[in-house]
Amino acid sequence: ALFELDSHGPRIHPLEGLRTIGALLVFLVHFHTLLGPYCAAPWTRNSLAILGGAGNGGVDLFFAISGYLIYRQFMTQPFSWRRVLRRRVVRLYPAFLTVYLFYVIQRSATHQLPGPGSLLASLLMLPGIVPLPLLFLLLRLPAWPGHRRAALLLGGFNTAQSFIWGADIAPIHYSSVLTALFLGILFLGYFALSSRGPLQRALSWAPLRYFGNMSYSYYLLHGSVLYGISRILPRLGVPPELGPAAIVALALAAFALTLPPTAALFLLVERPLAWKPSLPSAPRQ
Repeated sequence: ALFELDSHGPRIHPLEGLRTIGALLVFLVHFHTLLGPYCAAPWTRNSLAILGGAGNGGVDLFFAISGYLIYRQFMTQPFSWRRVLRRRVVRLYPAFLTVYLFYVIQRSATHQLPGPGSLLASLLMLPGIVPLPLLFLLLRLPAWPGHRRAALLLGGFNTAQSFIWGADIAPIHYSSVLTALFLGILFLGYFALSSRGPLQRALSWAPLRYFGNMSYSYYLLHGSVLYGISRILPRLGVPPELGPAAIVALALAAFALTLPPTAALFLLVERPLAWKPSLPSAPRQ
């Protein structure tokens, strides 16, 4: 299959499905930012603002999954930072540099290029450092059962940061939504990784896994596609205010339009340079 991957070892299929959830959450963030102004009714704007703010947890979910996989290597085999960093560069930079170059060209053409410090920080992927190793030691995570460690990482450390990112949007209802998001991802990670139940089978469904496998390319490029849509809609004569049904239709159409370019980035750049094709392997807890 075009969207099947080879991670040089047994894969954890439910995590690939979880990446799909993370990508959809990130889509909500950028859809709200770029196309949210088209909401006519206040309740529609507020609802989309809550969903968009809660969608920040998608980025955190990606980080948590990556951290869990690195930590899993640390727990199950001799650990080498040099090997991990080398694999991260090979895995992340081909698609990233492609989109980064496109971003620099586009921003230069519109005279909106950020300063050298911001460009360098983005190039090095170092916008900030979270002292997770210290938290690992303080909580004595190596003594925890594996599925509990994964659930805590997926639902805890990083998703909770969304409270800070979106605290200015409908505080009471927003906090309730984020609490539900926190608990949902916590239990989602726990039950998806701890047993071969219906949730694990659902997250291992091939279409979910395939989208999850291309989620990095989607994460990198879909925002630019949504930005392009936001610039084209006024030229197409789309009214500046849309009702709820039209907003839902716009969200579905925008999501569909993000798929071809992000899939092309995955198939033409990320997959050939960072992955090797493989046959599906059995799901692993």
